[in-house]
Amino acid sequence: MAVTVCGSHTHSGPTVSKGIGWGELSPEFREKWIELAVAKGIEAFENEEKISAVFYGKSMLKEKLGMNRVLEDGPTDPEIRWIKFIRPDGRTKLLIHNHAMHGVVFGPANLLVSADWIGAVNALIINEGIAEDTIFLQGALGNINTVPVCVNDVNEGRKHIERISASYVKSLVAGLNNETEMINTNIAFLSRDFLLPVKTVTPESLRKTAEKLATHGRSKFLIDRLQEMALYIEAGNSIDVMAELQVLKIGEAVVYAIPGEPFLELGMELMAKSPGFPVVAAIANGNCRYFPTEDIFARFSDILSQPSGGYYEIHQGCGRFMPEYQDNISQFIIEKLLEIVAVCL
Repeated sequence: MAVTVCGSHTHSGPTVSKGIGWGELSPEFREKWIELAVAKGIEAFENEEKISAVFYGKSMLKEKLGMNRVLEDGPTDPEIRWIKFIRPDGRTKLLIHNHAMHGVVFGPANLLVSADWIGAVNALIINEGIAEDTIFLQGALGNINTVPVCVNDVNEGRKHIERISASYVKSLVAGLNNETEMINTNIAFLSRDFLLPVKTVTPESLRKTAEKLATHGRSKFLIDRLQEMALYIEAGNSIDVMAELQVLKIGEAVVYAIPGEPFLELGMELMAKSPGFPVVAAIANGNCRYFPTEDIFARFSDILSQPSGGYYEIHQGCGRFMPEYQDNISQFIIEKLLEIVAVCL
């Protein structure tokens, strides 16, 4: 049996992991979520039914919804990729849709639990009868935010979520007839673990970086995490990053599951090189932080040269006791996933 767990990555949910600096862990919410997910999975297995056809395609956005938060005027995701499963009576039993954009309309002052624009889109798809059920697969979102981002006023945030979701669904529906029917629906799945390439760090190098940040008046949070990671290594702990990469093939559709937040350009290159109809599912089966491209590492080679809030996008990891990735991390992930899919063909 193969299981893939994917996150939509709302920034308005309770803390469910032991990451440092992101609030207190909510065991009640996490346990209830696990119980619900398991129950829904069992329900799905017990209610299988035959379908008459599977279609896939792309819907172009009618208006730009996101922004590149690392590069001014940088690329954003221009389309929605989708797969729909059709009942014998012609109704859509399930619609899987995929787009790359953080769920960050709401800001930190909002204490409500919200699925952000993604939840609003899924509700519209079901309420408007577009599909009986829907699944959102978050795309390569690492450097893509909503416009606007982090709205603290709840009522204003809701208005923007309504606007974004309405525009998204309008674009999605407009492209649903531009469909290609799957020749077959054979399923293949392969998962492999990899030790990700990281840059060598020592307690001394971490403390020097913390010193550098302190000298230039940078975030005390980052400085504290670097110093803690130095102590963590000195205590004999490993900061190697082991990750699971998965490929799920359904007929011509190929879903690439990546355990972190790949930059959009990584996802676009992977899809361009992939056979079949590719979909990138980010934040799947784990959180290994951000995966920038070599171009981004070259543009922001020094920790002090980061764009606003860019430490975690590029020179990231200290909040999770992980070192910085090698500059070739993007190519490493692309190459390994293409090797996996070649076995599935």
